[in-house]
Amino acid sequence: MHATADSSTDPATLALAQRWIPPHAVEGDAAMLGRLLAHNARTLGQRTRAARLWLVVGLATLLALGGLIDAGVPAALPALPLLLLPALACVRLGRALRDGEVSRLARLTQRYRRATTWLGLIWGSLVAILVVTAPHSTVTELGLVATLGLVVGAFAILAIERSLWLRFSLAIWTPILTATAIGMGVTPSDRGSLLALELLFAAWSTLQGLWLTREHTRSHLTRWRLEEAIQTLEARDHELTSVRSQQNSLELRSRQLTHFDQLTQLGSRLHLHERLEDEVARYRERVRPFALLILDIKGFRDINGSLGTAAGDEVLRSVARRITETQRSGDFAARQGNDEFAVLMRDVSDAEAVRIADRFHQAIEEPLRIGSRLICPHVAIGVAICPTDSLDTAGLLAAAENAVQVALRLPQFSSIRYVPGMSAAAMRRLTIEQELMTALAEDQLVLHFQPQVDARDLRIIGVEALVRWHHPTRGQIPPLEFIPVAENTGLIDALGEWVLDAACRQAVAWRERGLEFGTMAVNISPLQLRDPRFVDKIDSVLRRSGLQAEGLELEITESAVQTQGDTCNALARLRDRGIRIALDDFGTGYSSLASLRALQVDRIKIDRAFVGDMLQSPRSAALLGTMADMAHALDATVVAEGVEQAEQASALSALGCDSMQGYFFSRPVDAASLAKVLDHGIALADPLLGPLQVDCRAST
Repeated sequence: MHATADSSTDPATLALAQRWIPPHAVEGDAAMLGRLLAHNARTLGQRTRAARLWLVVGLATLLALGGLIDAGVPAALPALPLLLLPALACVRLGRALRDGEVSRLARLTQRYRRATTWLGLIWGSLVAILVVTAPHSTVTELGLVATLGLVVGAFAILAIERSLWLRFSLAIWTPILTATAIGMGVTPSDRGSLLALELLFAAWSTLQGLWLTREHTRSHLTRWRLEEAIQTLEARDHELTSVRSQQNSLELRSRQLTHFDQLTQLGSRLHLHERLEDEVARYRERVRPFALLILDIKGFRDINGSLGTAAGDEVLRSVARRITETQRSGDFAARQGNDEFAVLMRDVSDAEAVRIADRFHQAIEEPLRIGSRLICPHVAIGVAICPTDSLDTAGLLAAAENAVQVALRLPQFSSIRYVPGMSAAAMRRLTIEQELMTALAEDQLVLHFQPQVDARDLRIIGVEALVRWHHPTRGQIPPLEFIPVAENTGLIDALGEWVLDAACRQAVAWRERGLEFGTMAVNISPLQLRDPRFVDKIDSVLRRSGLQAEGLELEITESAVQTQGDTCNALARLRDRGIRIALDDFGTGYSSLASLRALQVDRIKIDRAFVGDMLQSPRSAALLGTMADMAHALDATVVAEGVEQAEQASALSALGCDSMQGYFFSRPVDAASLAKVLDHGIALADPLLGPLQVDCRAST
C-alpha cells in the first residue's frame, strides 16, 4: 500500500526531499516527489525494527568488552552509552514514520537521518578505537568484520534514500579509515594492507548502497508511472466509453427526432420515404406488391382554428392511435404532413388495399370526445399500389397524393384508388395556381350576384357577391377549382380583397342609380379573418368605394364562431362599425351555441343540405324550425339557402325563416342583369333568369 503525499506540501519540504533521491529522478514533478518522499519515509519506519538495533548495540557491547578483556583496552567502553541514544532515537523515529501524519514525514526523516548518522559515527569510532589501541587483536578483526556485516545489513534498511545512505556510509567508515591511516605512521608495513582492504570495503559498500537506492527509486517511480499511465488509460477509456454512450444517445435521440413524429409517435416523413425505398427495392428482388395509403383529415384547419391548437393536437393523436390499432401487423404508419398520415402495407392486392382503407375510414370517423365536446373526424383516403401505379418512391407518393385530393372533393367515397388521369388533375391545379395570379393582375375575374328575398313579400333585401373566372383560352373556370387553390397557396388574401373592393364599388354604383337592393353580402375565408390587418383592410375598402358600413354584410363560416382571441375581437370591431355579420352554412361545422351567443351575429344562413330534403324528411323540417327559433332567440334573422321549389319556399316561410335564397328565385347573374330586376323593383315570385343550373358558389 502506497502512502500519498500531502497535496499542500510546501516548497521547502519538497526541496528537502529532493536531496534524498537520485538527481533528475522526478524533475519538475512535485506531486511525484511528494509521493516518493512519503513512501520512503513510511518504508523507513516499517523497516526499522528494534531487534535489529538492539543487535547492533549488543555487538558493540561485545566488541568493547572483548577489547577490555583481550587487549586490556577500556577506551571503547564510553562509546556504549553514546551508541544507545541514537539507537533509541531510531526506534522511536521509525515508529513515528510508520504511523505519523503525512505533513510531519519530511521533518521526521531529517531527524532519522541525523540519528543514523550518529549511530554510524559512534560505531565507526568504537571500531577505530580498537584499531588504534589493539591493531593485532582478534577483537579488532572481529570489529572490522562486524562493521562490514553492519553495512551489509543496513542495505536492507537505509539503501532507500541517497542522502541517508551517503551520510551513514561516510559516518561509519571515516573514523575507521582515519584510525588505520594514523596507525600507518607508526607501523606502516602492518597497516598498509589493512587500509587498502578497508578502502575497498568502504568504496564497495558505498557504491552498492547508492546502486540499491537508485534501483529502489527507479522501480517505484516506474511502477507508479505505469500505474498512473494505466489509470490515465482507464480514465480515458471511461471517458471514451462515456463519449460513445453520449454519442449513441444523441444518435438515438437524433433518429427519434428525425424518424418519428413527436406529437403522434408515428413514423416521420423522412422515415416513410426510407421505408418506401426499402419496399421498392424489396419488390424488385421478390416481386411482392405493396400499397401506400395517404389519409387526410378533412377540415382540420377549421378544427385547429375554431377549437384551438391543443384540441387539434388531441385530434391528431387520437387519429394516430386509431390508425395504429387498425393497421395490420407488419404495416408501417407515419405522419406525412400537418393533417396527413400515411400507411405502408406489404403483400396486398388492389382489392384488399381498398378494403383495408375502408376499415381505416370507419375507425377514424368514430365520434371523438375532446374535453367536453364530441367531434366526428372526417378523413379522405388515397390508395396507390406498387407496381401498378409506379415503381419508384416519388411516383407512388404522387399517385397517393393525387388520389387523396380527389377523395377530398368527393365526400361520398370513403377512399379513392389512384387512376392515371389524376396526375393530369394535379397538373391542372398547379396551372390554376400560376394562372390565378395572372387573372388577378389582368382583370379576368368578375362578380355575379344572387338575390336574397324577404320570405313575406319576396322583395329583394340583399345580394350575395360571387366571384367568377373567365379564362381567355379555357373559358369559365368553376370556383370550386380555383378557390381551394387560392386558400392553399396564400392567394386568398389578394382574391378576397379584390372581391370586397369590387362588390363595394358595385353597391355604390347601384345606389347612385337609385337602385335599392338591401345589403351587399361578401363571403370571407377563415384565412382572411386570421390576418391581423383585416379590419384595417375593410376600413380601407369602404373608404375607397364610399360604401356605408351598414350596407356591407360579411359572411363567415361556423369555424369563425369558435375562434378565440384576435379573430373574435376583429369581428366585434367590425360589428361596432355597423357592418353586419352573417353565419354561413350553419349546421355543418363544429358549432358552439355558447360561442354563437358571444359572437352576436346578425343573420344565420341555414345550409342547403337541410333545405334539400325538408319536404321528404320530417326530421329535417323539424331541425329547420328549431334553428329558426334559436336564431330569433339570439336576435338574429334567418336566411335559408338552396331554395329550388315553391313548396320549399312556402314551408320555410311557415317555419319562421325571414328570408330565402336559391335558384327558385334566381341563379347568380352579372351586375347588368340584376340591375334590370332592381330597376323594375319586381318581386321574385317566379324564376326570373332561366332554368336551374349547377351552383358554383365561392366561399370568398
